[in-house]
Amino acid sequence: MKKVFALITTVLVGATAPAAVADHHKTPCDGTMVIMRVSDIVEGGSLAGIERASADHQAWYRANGSEDNRQIVATVLTRDAATDTVSVDESRAVTLHINPPNPAQFEGQRGDDAWEAFVAKYRENSKVAETFWLCLPEGVVN
Repeated sequence: MKKVFALITTVLVGATAPAAVADHHKTPCDGTMVIMRVSDIVEGGSLAGIERASADHQAWYRANGSEDNRQIVATVLTRDAATDTVSVDESRAVTLHINPPNPAQFEGQRGDDAWEAFVAKYRENSKVAETFWLCLPEGVVN
């Protein structure tokens, strides 16, 4: 049986400490909200391409006034319980959007040229397979 682990080592972009979850998300989260996307790397795509898209995504938020969120790209590892070995799953990646800002904050800005450029990079390299909204205890992500 194989177990999948996400190892957050590849890219850390942005602020050093996320703020607490904002009320605008209207969730029961009393910690730090995180959007976690598990993506399949598409033919011709790469983890490096996803990292570039994520860095551009983070830069877009900074250029548009958001300072409290951050993006992380994680390598997915697979553990084979029979052999107790761990290997990199080169077919998938995980992106974490920590403390995502209120989308209403960016009315009229989303969809600009810079936005479309990083979205295109994500699409050239990956396809989102699953999205999870997580509530991490305060202080876990610093």
